[in-house]
Amino acid sequence: MRNHLSVVFTAALAFSAVAGWAPAQTDPPRYVNVELVAVDPGRRVVVVKNSRGAQTTLQMDDLLAGAGGTKMGDRVTLTVRGGPGNWRVSAITRTSASPVKVSGAAIPQSTTPSSAGDSRAQAREAFSKQVATLSQDAQSIDGIWGSFVTSCDAKAASTHGGREWFGLWDGRVQADYSSGNCRDLFNQMVASGERIKHGMAAAEEGVRNTLTPGDIRDIRTLNRMDWDGWSLKPPARRDP
Repeated sequence: MRNHLSVVFTAALAFSAVAGWAPAQTDPPRYVNVELVAVDPGRRVVVVKNSRGAQTTLQMDDLLAGAGGTKMGDRVTLTVRGGPGNWRVSAITRTSASPVKVSGAAIPQSTTPSSAGDSRAQAREAFSKQVATLSQDAQSIDGIWGSFVTSCDAKAASTHGGREWFGLWDGRVQADYSSGNCRDLFNQMVASGERIKHGMAAAEEGVRNTLTPGDIRDIRTLNRMDWDGWSLKPPARRDP
């Protein structure tokens, strides 16, 4: 029990466990407001500064790609997961709130209200299921894309966390459309992809006010659905 009562998490930010609390994967995330000093995706670390000017370095979660649109010097809210000895930053969001003062005491319960935390967790779970289902549906297009690449000399710009055929909508794909078969494969991918695109747009709209952009991006990347083109118009159909 004594180990659960006071755990110092580096010189600047100290997180203490609530009496009787034991770290577990199901524990809700914790939030803390700090100033962003640096983000190093290569070393997978985030450097932040508390209200008294003391700095500390935190480990980035595996799915956190970077600063999430924030810049050095911004006041940010860190979403911190895990437990003592294994705290990891899973999201970074710009905030106008004053930094939370922490000096060896547990994060106040008021910073993680159960109702808000439960709502966010439920939204994340529901969105994860929706994206996973759409990703499974997209596998049929993956097969068509494979044939398209082989038969039509298709080339796409490198992609991270998404699918190469997304480039059919934003102009990143180059291909030989001289044969009717290639034009037919193109039309098939666009027709099926539009259903995927509309599904993703609707799913994201449903959680836009609940989840952070970092949360949404993490879930998309995990399912190879990371793309910002869900609202793009479909490319013109090619006559077979």
